[in-house]
Amino acid sequence: MATGYYLQDNPNPNAGQYGWPRNRVSGVVGIHTAENNTCFNGPDPGDADVARFIAGRSDFGSYHVLVDADSVTPLVHPSWAAWADTTNNAHAMSVSAAVAANDWLAMEETRRRQVVINMAAAAAELVQTAVRDGLLDSPTPARRITPAEAIAGSRAGFYGHGETNPSTRYDPGKDFDWNLFLTTYAGYIGGGIATVGDITPERPLLIPGVAGLYL
Repeated sequence: MATGYYLQDNPNPNAGQYGWPRNRVSGVVGIHTAENNTCFNGPDPGDADVARFIAGRSDFGSYHVLVDADSVTPLVHPSWAAWADTTNNAHAMSVSAAVAANDWLAMEETRRRQVVINMAAAAAELVQTAVRDGLLDSPTPARRITPAEAIAGSRAGFYGHGETNPSTRYDPGKDFDWNLFLTTYAGYIGGGIATVGDITPERPLLIPGVAGLYL
């Protein structure tokens, strides 16, 4: 019977992309970009393309949910760990956009905003599922947390992948609209915004050494 979660319904035969069944999660949610080729106009195939890539890749890297400009693809139920961030896979959840972090400002504004809004909607659905299924007591607050808190799972909230892995990762990038994300997410969960904006000094947007997808 289909679960509605892409990676569970299409298990990777080369490298399992989820595991470690969990009875509880911390409420920490990582925000990522998949670093695929950004689609700048027309129907967006990004989340479908990245989902297929993850389902066949021979190394490890996945998320709980993936979005693009016009769709959302749940990949893994939050009761399973996804391989999104080596620092906190055991307790965290993850949301990724099928774009490259360098491309936020190269996108037309309406399309860029829609990707971020879809990320917020996906994050709300993810944490509400965790609450419904007894993994969390209440939805993750609409706030940024520090890298230390994200790694330890000591405070529920949102962080960027590059904040916990600054030497190798930079997503979702310096141009990611945290204000829009948190404001929209707060509206979906019916809660206020505890913190908006950066909580660490802005880091330069690093350019990956190898072109193409990375997770």
